[in-house]
Amino acid sequence: MEVIKIIAKGTIEEKIVLLQNEKKKLIEKLMENKLVSGENLKSFTEEDILGLFQNR
Repeated sequence: MEVIKIIAKGTIEEKIVLLQNEKKKLIEKLMENKLVSGENLKSFTEEDILGLFQNR
């Protein structure tokens, strides 16, 4: 079964979906190669980290 989600441009729902996608990418980046080494954390820029706390 395929689900198609339609979101109107310029709405709060669109902003929520964009924020969810950004957070998903961030988590994927963290979990790419096991966190044990800490190498993935070192690859974060200051902008990446500050982006976690921004209210968009």
